[in-house]
Amino acid sequence: MKKKQVCRSPYCEVKGGVQPQRLVQLSDPVVIKPGASHKISCQGFDYTFSDYNINWVRETSDGRFQWLGYISGGGSSTGYHDSVKGRFTFSKDNSNNMAHLQMTVVKSEDTARYYCTRLAHTDTRQCLSVT
Repeated sequence: MKKKQVCRSPYCEVKGGVQPQRLVQLSDPVVIKPGASHKISCQGFDYTFSDYNINWVRETSDGRFQWLGYISGGGSSTGYHDSVKGRFTFSKDNSNNMAHLQMTVVKSEDTARYYCTRLAHTDTRQCLSVT
């Protein structure tokens, strides 16, 4: 799978030590049908992945942001916004510095740009259209 760093803002790199710390998306924008499932992944580099919670947010076409939830650094604790509870699942693979958002039974209102975030810094995004 081709890795692609899509974030170009200085806010996307958290300086730590010699190298910048970053998250990158691992897939391109997609269009899926209502009721389908889709998985979004991001990968962290240059920091201890298990030390940080990963939050997921999405930006709708009108520019509004919605917090979807989080998964703890160790991956044992999660929290979900009511709009995605029971349909979206967050997971982490700390040995590979990966975070995943598994979406099931997607709805048209799930059409958005999805962001994987660490702390307050937005680091990667994935576009999803449900039509």
